[in-house]
Amino acid sequence: MTLSHFVHTIHTDHSVILFNTINSSIVELSPHYFHNGLLQIEQCTKEEIDYLVNEEFFIETKQAMERFLNKESEPEWLDIIISMTENCNLHCQYCYENNFSSQSVISFDTIDQILEYIRLVIDQHPSIQKINIDLIGGEPLLASKQIAHLVRQFKDNINKSVQYCLETNGTLFTKNVQRIFEDESVVVHVTLSLPSDHDKMRPYWNGLGTFETIISNLKNARHFFETDKHTLAIRYNVHMENVNQHDEFEEFIQKELPFKFIIDDAIVINYDYNTFKNTLSYDKYNKWNLEQHFRSAPSPYSDESFLLLPTQYMCCQGYSPYSIKVFSDGSLGICNAWMYGQRRGHIRDLINGVDKSTVFPEIKKVYPPDSDCIKCKNLFLCGGKRICRGDNQCDFIDFPIDDYLIKYVEGRQKNEHR
Repeated sequence: MTLSHFVHTIHTDHSVILFNTINSSIVELSPHYFHNGLLQIEQCTKEEIDYLVNEEFFIETKQAMERFLNKESEPEWLDIIISMTENCNLHCQYCYENNFSSQSVISFDTIDQILEYIRLVIDQHPSIQKINIDLIGGEPLLASKQIAHLVRQFKDNINKSVQYCLETNGTLFTKNVQRIFEDESVVVHVTLSLPSDHDKMRPYWNGLGTFETIISNLKNARHFFETDKHTLAIRYNVHMENVNQHDEFEEFIQKELPFKFIIDDAIVINYDYNTFKNTLSYDKYNKWNLEQHFRSAPSPYSDESFLLLPTQYMCCQGYSPYSIKVFSDGSLGICNAWMYGQRRGHIRDLINGVDKSTVFPEIKKVYPPDSDCIKCKNLFLCGGKRICRGDNQCDFIDFPIDDYLIKYVEGRQKNEHR
């Protein structure tokens, strides 16, 4: 019996940690169980062997791949990403859209076509119980009338659970916007950092800062975010100049906003057409991000906070047969990461019965996973190759896996013995 190649074997100073990526099972063994890095099964007791077998540490690759490629017979969810407008009232120094000059705004007719497409999918697949609507831009609130129309139409015509995500810069998040989402489940994403960094990186087009406007709008939305249906998610875009300000920012923002919110971190990506360049390397960011998680997560050692959960190949919304991104002119993208220059087709095509994979034949080129993916122990964590990753197919996680597991196991043991 040999360990599956989907199992991480991590040798520490005092023990060996086994992590099964297909089910997130973790076992810690004494080093004397191993020789030349390999598990000596004869050293294990019957109870230990039975446990490892039951937790599938010896699963054969063929059986594991059958599970990985297993697709639900009927979809249970639908993701729709809508770019409400390509216009924006900010001039962020690192924005991925800084080379794009279009200022189009989605029409009411295009919104109605999106709803018609959703109704068709639901009619064909009544198993769908939840619809996720991601409203992006540009700045989506520059099209607030269109958003209000969309929300009303959903409420009147779609008898399914709807979860909205509003990705806004926060400068236009007024009481009128709150009224649009008053009865809806919505996560509001707003990017912030300390005022000096924020106003430098995310000013208005005239160069004036935006921090005070945004923080004032969020303070005025306190009662909105105190309800169970509404969540505020603050994104902290990390670069070399502000990476050491994160703790100060957390303390600052918690004083400014005396209600519940979450903070998500993301590294600033460099684009050739932007003058700002982030000199923080991806490797340094990964190590920083790991330390940050264990410092700031409310319960980093709980089952609910565990970061390495397995996935299946079709979990990527881009490869879901019906989830789609709709740009403001009605053209299509595979997923949220699909850039403007790659758009093609139109929402009318899907209404008229054209298959998503016909519009985007790239989907078929990376399915099923190739031999390199099948040999990789991280396949269940990575989810397989993604079109959006381009030449960086193996950059799928923003912290070092083995370092995380060592810290998690050590910290969990300390917590359990307190």
